[in-house]
Parts: sequence; C-alpha cells; structure tokens
Amino acid sequence: MTGVIVVHGVADQKPGETVRAVSGLVASKAGWTERTVWRSAGQSSAAHVFPVTTLDGQTAAGNETKFYELYWADLSRPGGDGSQPSSVV
Repeated sequence: MTGVIVVHGVADQKPGETVRAVSGLVASKAGWTERTVWRSAGQSSAAHVFPVTTLDGQTAAGNETKFYELYWADLSRPGGDGSQPSSVV
C-alpha cells in the first residue's frame, strides 16, 4: 500500500479538486472510491472544521494506493476562519 498526501497551491480550489487531478496522472479511473469526511482541527467547539478527501484504489501498474488531500484554500481567504490572516505561510 502506498499513501500520497496532496497539498494544493495558492488559488481558490474546491475540496477534492487537486487530489482528483493528481491521482488521475497515475491511476486508472475504474474502481476508485472517493470519500470526503469533515474533521476538526482541535478539541474545542470553536475549532476549525475542514474537509479531508481520500481516494482509494489501484494505479495503472496494479499498486494499491490511497491519496489524501490537505485542503486549506478556505483558510487563506480573508475572514475564512473568522479573522483576516496577516500572512499565509
């Protein structure tokens, strides 16, 4: 099993968009399972909740692979988490 973590660049992507594009470069489309779950970044009720998109399946070469997308476009928007970021690192 191979795991691939995908982090998108700066722009306004939609959740899952980047992981689908990257996985499409090495994967056959048949038989892939896509899931998006919502995770909390902390224990408090005020913690930011963010989507985690995973794709599970086999590459064209037959290797079992799981792709994970780290999505942060909403955090880079002014006011995206309730405050205006001073910079994005």
